[in-house]
Amino acid sequence: MSVNYIDRSNDEEIIDIVRSVMDNGTGNAETANEHILIKLMQLRGTPMTSFEFDQERVDFHFNQWKI
Repeated sequence: MSVNYIDRSNDEEIIDIVRSVMDNGTGNAETANEHILIKLMQLRGTPMTSFEFDQERVDFHFNQWKI
């Protein structure tokens, strides 16, 4: 096993938890952390559809987070 190996066996459970937590919010992504989670979900092919958000803000916060 390489040093960079990531165990993804619990991915679906983690995604379900993220969706559950996010669905208990306002329905509007407002914080940088929410925007980053939305972008990460988009990148993995499971976008958050229950949220309203500004894609430009999502991309901005994600790019800032990557730095």
